[in-house]
Amino acid sequence: MRLANWMNLVKPAAYDLYEDRVLEKAQLVIVSLLGGKAYWPYGHERLLAWAAAKPGRQLILVPGCDAPDDALLEDSTIPFDDAYRVWRYLREGGTDNAEQLLRFVANEYMDRPLGDWQEPKVIPPAVIYASQEQQASSLSEWRNRQVPGRPVCLLLFYRSHLQGRIPPYPTACWRRLKTRGLSPWRWPWRP
Repeated sequence: MRLANWMNLVKPAAYDLYEDRVLEKAQLVIVSLLGGKAYWPYGHERLLAWAAAKPGRQLILVPGCDAPDDALLEDSTIPFDDAYRVWRYLREGGTDNAEQLLRFVANEYMDRPLGDWQEPKVIPPAVIYASQEQQASSLSEWRNRQVPGRPVCLLLFYRSHLQGRIPPYPTACWRRLKTRGLSPWRWPWRP
């Protein structure tokens, strides 16, 4: 598996070298393209040609943002619904979705079974985040668990902290605020 930032391949010569040295050995290429095919016409055209050059190559083109781009998804060599599924894995993010994406493409398109895969797990744009023992399903449930008279503060953080399952910054801030007598309310934010 290779990961590359397509922005490093914007110049035609850079893309051509990458295609010659890396993509020629590839069986499957997934591109998350911010701005759609009009943003990178040379790369888009060359990727389509790469996929058509040898039987068995799979190309999955998905939008690099939260807005669907049916034209880009339809340019994939796999069925539209599967390309859409790949897009959802990438847009929802998080370690669980990354694992399921790998399982899905390995099982369905690479003849390398990694076990059963699950559909993309939706991560809401905003949630109440608390320690495991204080998880609440609603704001009213969270309020009912608070100590009466204890000041409440809002701790807002990026959703990416939650997606990566490594939230040291919000957790450290939350603990520090609790030691100061506050009831912090952590809220992951998605810009």
